[in-house]
Amino acid sequence: MNDFTKEELQDLYDDIWTYDYKHRKPPDYILAIREKLQSMIENYCEHEEKILERPRMNIHMGKCKKCGIKL
Repeated sequence: MNDFTKEELQDLYDDIWTYDYKHRKPPDYILAIREKLQSMIENYCEHEEKILERPRMNIHMGKCKKCGIKL
């Protein structure tokens, strides 16, 4: 499940981008965080729930239709 919305991730990325302009060389950890945020934005999934039901086994679980993650 996503802890951040796509907009929140973009805001964080933008704030780090602004940091780059205020300082000549940002620390490596800042660049690493920015890369991770970019990856999270690119791979962000707006989950659409699909309910999987197996009545004989008494299983009713939700999975995302797009990425397959259990919800």
